[in-house]
Amino acid sequence: MTKKSHLSNAFDNLSDNTQEETKVNQTQETKQITSEEIVIENTNAEQQEAIQEAINGETTQEATREV
Repeated sequence: MTKKSHLSNAFDNLSDNTQEETKVNQTQETKQITSEEIVIENTNAEQQEAIQEAINGETTQEATREV
């Protein structure tokens, strides 16, 4: 191979590696965002349950026992 071919291959490999790294980073960011959304949803559900219990004046367990 000529110097130009080696250089061209090196740049191609660098470009491929950069694209792959970008994909990996985007996947990790997506997983982090999804994880954060799940935490928020769980927190919201817990808060809603606590509010409902406060309104009802009883815990979910107490309500279950009465049924």
